[in-house]
Amino acid sequence: FIVGISNNGFLLAKKLKDLIDKNKLISEVILIELKINKKQPLGSKVVLDPETSFNNKKIILIDDVLNSGKTLMHAAAFLLSQDIKKMNTVVLVDRRHRNFPIKADWVGLTLSTTVQEHINVEISKDEISVFLE
Repeated sequence: FIVGISNNGFLLAKKLKDLIDKNKLISEVILIELKINKKQPLGSKVVLDPETSFNNKKIILIDDVLNSGKTLMHAAAFLLSQDIKKMNTVVLVDRRHRNFPIKADWVGLTLSTTVQEHINVEISKDEISVFLE
């Protein structure tokens, strides 16, 4: 299973699945969108689209930017409660401003930024752009 955190994490997950399918790297990959309130992850329910059972399955969890680790940590905690076999994490950009004990297994780009700076990720059909604001 490839699980993308809404919105940009899911768009990245979709691009990864398309590459896997195109190159026939794995026989079956199922794409799932994980919807979570990024500002208050404990205050709302995590929703999977489509709703899925991960019993004894391998999962790759994808998000666009890893900043404090809050969103990735809560998403990972939810998936771990599903009795999964294994989980890896992927982020496009790691800012290294951790407040939570989580890391990405695979990172596209590591940026040393200040806490006040903002990373903006734009994903289109043909291009992925990362901007520092």
